[in-house]
Amino acid sequence: MGFFYGLWCHIEALKIFRQKKSLIFWASLRFITLIVLFVILSAIAISYNREVLQLLWLKPQNYFLVILWYLLLFITSIILMFAAGIISYIISQILFGVLIADHMSILTERIVTGKITNPQMSLGHLIFLIKQEIPRTFIPLITTSAIMVFGWILPLGVVLVVASVLLSCLFTAWDYTDLVPARALYSFKERFGMFKKDILGHLGFGLPFAVPFLNVLLFSMGPVSGTLFYLRKHKDGASKTTQDLDSLSQPNG
Repeated sequence: MGFFYGLWCHIEALKIFRQKKSLIFWASLRFITLIVLFVILSAIAISYNREVLQLLWLKPQNYFLVILWYLLLFITSIILMFAAGIISYIISQILFGVLIADHMSILTERIVTGKITNPQMSLGHLIFLIKQEIPRTFIPLITTSAIMVFGWILPLGVVLVVASVLLSCLFTAWDYTDLVPARALYSFKERFGMFKKDILGHLGFGLPFAVPFLNVLLFSMGPVSGTLFYLRKHKDGASKTTQDLDSLSQPNG
């Protein structure tokens, strides 16, 4: 298993979507949330665009200045709508990354293995994950910053652009393939070790995310294909904490 296996996981994910139709809803929920929030926030922003501009410049009486004022009012509306779009995107991303992606991963794991890795998260588990995510957040940031610095110092523009794209693909892949081990409460060191051992597989998984328009679909499918990627490579019991579905349905003594 290597580069081409990473690519194949996206095709396998389509079969899972056909088997579990509810995954289509969860995959679409981020975009639904984004659109609904954008419409609501944009409507609020436009309804208050005059008040915002009035804080900076009271409506003049001069005819020519009034024309300029209405032009600025239009520009203000565009800026407020842009801000509404950014806020909507951030909220939808947080919703997807924190809740939806993990739920899609759980559904995929249930279909493939009949078991769920640590489906119930306690406060202690959540704190553990937050502490573990700090270095996982800084590694892409430090790496990207280093490439930007070398880009200013060394005449390697094209090489560094290619390197930045490849690194972006790798870290995007890791976001999705890391869902199960994160839920299983593996330490950052263990999870980073898994990532390093299969760089080619992660590269094959992540490269399609660099393709415009296709990446829009793959970002929503990512939790499913990423879970498949991990499960196929660690099918001999890599999870630390698993429970049978039957035991989940039984009431506690």
